[in-house]
Amino acid sequence: MTCKRLFCLLACSAVVFGSTAAWSAEIHGRSSTQFGWFNDIFTGNKQAEFGEYLNLSVTQIDKEGKLSFQGYGRVTEDIRNGEGINGRLYYLYGDYSNLFDKVDIRLGRQFVNYAAGSALIDGGKIDLKNVGPVAFSVMGGRNVYFDLNGEATRDHDFAFGVAAYLNGYKNTDAEVSYFMKL
Repeated sequence: MTCKRLFCLLACSAVVFGSTAAWSAEIHGRSSTQFGWFNDIFTGNKQAEFGEYLNLSVTQIDKEGKLSFQGYGRVTEDIRNGEGINGRLYYLYGDYSNLFDKVDIRLGRQFVNYAAGSALIDGGKIDLKNVGPVAFSVMGGRNVYFDLNGEATRDHDFAFGVAAYLNGYKNTDAEVSYFMKL
């Protein structure tokens, strides 16, 4: 629980501090509402559930357009059985690209995909590119996964990965990577 609050505090402060130094920002989003009426296959109970999905993107925060924030999540409530509000944050991260024209940095909850594996993490990813024909990537953080009732991640779940891949060759994908989940 403390980790969630710290993550929310860091994400909100990044938005506030990032926007104070900004010339302007573009905010794009999409919201959709869903009503589902079904029988729970485990309990046999009839359920009537409202869900609200929100996708948000904040770009052009700095003059060069290097800093951006992306987020997507949902909130649901079963109005028939009164089980309360259930929410999921699928991703919420800050992305700073082309630092010194060589480094991309992404911090927050994000999906990472290497040839050796993929994960949804609360952590960071750093890509080193434009240093020749091979680019490098390293990522690590808390491994996040969901069950039927919400987030099932425990304190010691962790994911780490490194990769080296070809960069700049048209129609060619080659990667050597290492991926570990604990």
